[in-house]
Amino acid sequence: MAKFIPKVVPEPIWEKSTEPCTQFDLVRAFQWYNNNKDSKDARKYLLEYLVKNNQITPVQKQAADYLNASWNIVDGWLARCLSRGAWVPDNTYNNFLERIEAFKVRLDVIVHDRGLNVVQVQTDNVISIQERVTAKTDYYIMELEAKFDEIWHQNSTEDFCPYTWMIENGVKPMHATKIGEYFRERAKDWVRMIDARKTDEYIKESYPRSHKEYLHGANFFLLFATDAEKLASNKNAARKPRKKKPVSFEKKVARLKFKKDDTENKLVSIDPVKIMGAQQLWVYNVKTRKLGLYVAKDEAGLAVKGSSIENYKYSESISKTLRKPKDVLSRVLDGGKVVLRKVMGEINSKPSELNGRINKDTILLRVE
Repeated sequence: MAKFIPKVVPEPIWEKSTEPCTQFDLVRAFQWYNNNKDSKDARKYLLEYLVKNNQITPVQKQAADYLNASWNIVDGWLARCLSRGAWVPDNTYNNFLERIEAFKVRLDVIVHDRGLNVVQVQTDNVISIQERVTAKTDYYIMELEAKFDEIWHQNSTEDFCPYTWMIENGVKPMHATKIGEYFRERAKDWVRMIDARKTDEYIKESYPRSHKEYLHGANFFLLFATDAEKLASNKNAARKPRKKKPVSFEKKVARLKFKKDDTENKLVSIDPVKIMGAQQLWVYNVKTRKLGLYVAKDEAGLAVKGSSIENYKYSESISKTLRKPKDVLSRVLDGGKVVLRKVMGEINSKPSELNGRINKDTILLRVE
């Protein structure tokens, strides 16, 4: 038997003619695009046509990215036909231009609402957070170095406390940590210089003061370092822990797998968000014909985790197989609280304990 090869119908071609095409020609072209292209292609064709003919600005074209799929897809097909040389009737073309004007007004609203026409600020010279922290730290270090010169080199009698100075000058933990690292290295360098004075005459001549005075200087640098480290540690310890952002109900039920509708029994699942905090949840498995009832363990109500129901009473949460589903399900859906209390007892089948799992065959009937 010969192999069947489907015939590929090419995109409509518009040849030059002495009169406009008919409505039938346009309808047939639109049918081809509906069968072979989608709404994204229609948007692309329309924007290409409008840009080529200078009917919209670059900003308006950018605004088109925020449109939903509700705008007229036919204009995209017509724009494609016009781009490929179609000569359409005057009334068709005039109606198209009117719709384009309305389309442009819609784009202008998006441009205004989203601030797309605001000139973007050049950010090449903007200082980063890291650069700001480094600059502020360098300033604090320079000030502390000046204090050291004033006290040690100029023999000032000021009773200077680095910890108090840093508190008064608003030194933050991120600055204090870097300050501590810097002055700890300065103290090490000072100690190495003291050791070198014992054997190197040149260094001894360059640093003529007494050994005791130089030890005092090294201890002063070490005091800067330890006070800075203490400040960073204390402020971090006193910082309030960041409050954990509560997870929304929508996010908690996002992974719940359930059957959205069942045409055979004319059932539609409720919004799973309603399960959160409910005292009862009625479910129905269309494959096993089991009606289930989950009863909350406490006042907090039922909860959802993944594809499971949580915080329910195992002893009271049961399921039963239905022989006549439509009769019982109508009572569950339409009955009041008194009817719901009697439903499970009236079903003449053996009860089984629910395991909490909700699957793709389960309809979420009702919550209370």
